[in-house]
Amino acid sequence: MFFRRCAKLPQPGPADPPVRRRRIRGGCRLAFIALAGAYGLLPSSAEAEARYAPPPALLATGNVAAIPAALTFTVSVCLDDFEYSIACRQRSSLEAAHRLEQIYLDDYATGSPAGSLRIWFAVKAEPSEQTNFLREIENRAVEAVFRKLREDAAHRIAAAAASAASGGGAADAAREFTQDIQRWHDEASFEARTGINWSHDWRARSHSYKPGQALRDLARIGNRNKQNTGGG
Repeated sequence: MFFRRCAKLPQPGPADPPVRRRRIRGGCRLAFIALAGAYGLLPSSAEAEARYAPPPALLATGNVAAIPAALTFTVSVCLDDFEYSIACRQRSSLEAAHRLEQIYLDDYATGSPAGSLRIWFAVKAEPSEQTNFLREIENRAVEAVFRKLREDAAHRIAAAAASAASGGGAADAAREFTQDIQRWHDEASFEARTGINWSHDWRARSHSYKPGQALRDLARIGNRNKQNTGGG
């Protein structure tokens, strides 16, 4: 049904002006991906996109803490376009950063990485631009997670200050948590700048994110936080 509907799309004729770009209708896009995957025309990282998002857990402040991330997340950059443009780059960057943020938060909440991320450039882009894209999305994800953790730290400090029965232990734990997440932010930002967490298949324009030291440290922070707060 998808292919019959796609075949009926108007096509440019001899009398029509030349068309440089044509956007692919959403339903047809899925059909094209399935057909190309079946015939082995796409790299393995582009054959499936993870869209499953069960109800997430929450931090004490109400921020999203984690979702089950057992699936491999794949973001196809500019899949709907025939050229690499600012608009499609921005859309893909936001989606990829969000996927990576989910992996970070799941790692923090569960204590172990439970997902992976692959980036596939559907249209040609210079290797330097692909590298810049990867650094940008990793840095964007780090900053988003850091903002949530800082909010959680501020909430804990305020709660400890308001509770006279907590003594100094809760306040000390909250301050230690604040220092831990600051060190994590500095370490994760360095990894994002250097790009050491990515493996590359330049021929296929495909890139895979692999957990680095900062991600493992974030799991340890999450486990220590659970012990100090009585969670988990």
